Amino acid sequence: MSNNIVGLNKEKKLIKNAINAKHHVLLIGETGLGKTMLVKEFSIEQKINLHRVSLNGEIGLNEILGRWLVKDGTTFWQDGILVTAMKNGDWIVFDEINAALPEVLFCLNALLDDEAAIMLAEKDNEVVRAHNNFRFFATMNPSDSYVGTKDMNQALMSRFHLVICFKDYATNVELEIVKKHVTEVDEAIIETMIMGAKELRLLKNSGDIMAYCSTRDLINMSKVVLSNNNIRIDEVFELCFLNKMSREERDIAVRKLEKNTSMRFFKEPVTNGRFVAVEKVMRKLNIVQEEVARLEVLRDGLKTETVAKISQCVLSGQFDHVIGVDNKKMLKKKSEMTRIASDKDYRTVEVEESI
Repeated sequence: MSNNIVGLNKEKKLIKNAINAKHHVLLIGETGLGKTMLVKEFSIEQKINLHRVSLNGEIGLNEILGRWLVKDGTTFWQDGILVTAMKNGDWIVFDEINAALPEVLFCLNALLDDEAAIMLAEKDNEVVRAHNNFRFFATMNPSDSYVGTKDMNQALMSRFHLVICFKDYATNVELEIVKKHVTEVDEAIIETMIMGAKELRLLKNSGDIMAYCSTRDLINMSKVVLSNNNIRIDEVFELCFLNKMSREERDIAVRKLEKNTSMRFFKEPVTNGRFVAVEKVMRKLNIVQEEVARLEVLRDGLKTETVAKISQCVLSGQFDHVIGVDNKKMLKKKSEMTRIASDKDYRTVEVEESI
């Protein structure tokens, strides 16, 4: 097998044997685990043309089997992608087969039987038999994880000789895969991202979130790191993964990442009258992660102008630390103004914010 694929040694062996035995193979696993890539690499190695069909609930029998067309007043038949592969001895992979229309799945029953033939009802019931070199593969994500997918019909499932389930990569294998695609990114950064991805996968497995943080996501994150100097890892997770989630799932994911990794996230702006989230102002002022970590500032909310003054002090090097007094616990008269006082010995800023 080609050295282009890292890991998946068991899966490689199973698929290779299935190809030699002319077996139909169904590959099940989360997105980005290399299901289709593995089939593609075998086709390249054996110099076989591979057709890939991404089933999305809109691909119908016309695209799969064929249709009648008219050109210059003449009617002619155009074979669909499956019929073309069967006649030419090519390979074909149906991606997300459990998202296919019922009529598409039904037509596969005859193909995957021992006779390996399909009848074209629209073409005078012509019978197309598969070339000896023809091979059929299908992939699917777990049906309970993705909108638009469903459980595989058992009648069709039983026609696959092999059903191979892909598991998450071991950390060392996943690290090698990411580094192979993005060699310039520091290994420690990739390891931190893998740690975060594994925490998110635990949430996925427990049913707390629906999204799966795949190896493909980690590769994309690494590319973003490479193209953006000094970007924080938590920012990368936000841009490449968390922002694609619902607010509720995002909050669950952030809490998990902050608890079990070194990542610290800016919360969404909290507006309540004159109060605004501290992080919003810090982000606008471009305070880097290390400076934010030194700021022991109340997250519940301070006045915008107060935080702006504090942030400018830190950026200018005037003060090393900022201490926020929780406005929910420290009851002050409403008329009391914010007081900023410096201490020459400790170089701190005390902020008292009234509610």
